[in-house]
Amino acid sequence: MAAKKKIFIGIAIAIPLILVGIFFFISANLNTLVKAAVETVGPQATQTQVRLKSSEISIFSGEGTLNGLFIGNPQGFKAPSAFELDSIKIALDMDSVSTDPIVIKSIVISGPRITYESGKQGSNLDTIMKNVQAFAGTDAGGEKKQAAGSSGPKVIIHDLILQDGKIQILTPFSDKPMGVPLPKIHLQDIGKEKKGASAGEVAQQVFDEINNKVRSAVAAPLKQLQEKFGGAVKDISEKAKSVTKSVTEKAGEIGKSLKGLFNK
Repeated sequence: MAAKKKIFIGIAIAIPLILVGIFFFISANLNTLVKAAVETVGPQATQTQVRLKSSEISIFSGEGTLNGLFIGNPQGFKAPSAFELDSIKIALDMDSVSTDPIVIKSIVISGPRITYESGKQGSNLDTIMKNVQAFAGTDAGGEKKQAAGSSGPKVIIHDLILQDGKIQILTPFSDKPMGVPLPKIHLQDIGKEKKGASAGEVAQQVFDEINNKVRSAVAAPLKQLQEKFGGAVKDISEKAKSVTKSVTEKAGEIGKSLKGLFNK
């Protein structure tokens, strides 16, 4: 009996020590794990370079910031980045961190800088969106298929806010970029209906909303540029035709004069 009692006492002492050890391990490694997750999943989803400078989330409150997020441009585009921001405020439900799904109370993204660059095969954001759809396991028609982004832990995000954003428009019409504001984006209860969404599904929903807002915001400025520079190109073309016609006529006159001289 004495031996069994000692074993039970040993277990009773060991369990809290193990829990404390796990707690301090998570506390010490949470931000490293978050940074690693962003820099691993991000490139897989977007097929671009993704960097996160640092993660500063409190293990006690679950609140903190992600600093210096950089999402590069796809191959074939000139601008170095498609998306940059200084910080993201995040609030986790710490009771859910070790469960599936993980619950995120809120994500607030303030002052993102987005580059919209048009190319022969569409814009840079369209290209990223196609990559994210492939990662999420959804084709262009919205049908589901198995993909890398459909596995792993699920998440629920109660509130995701993107505000005070700026869009830089780069087009072949002008070397000088044009700036327009990005309308506010507010997504609620991402993944709640399905009791959790995969990383790919979250990325697709967020990028799809951003892409739609950007398209809407740049539509009018792009139309103005096309009208302005399209008219200029037409004027140049008409002037070129006029010059060509004038030169041809002059050449004809000179030819006639020379012919007249030799016939004398």
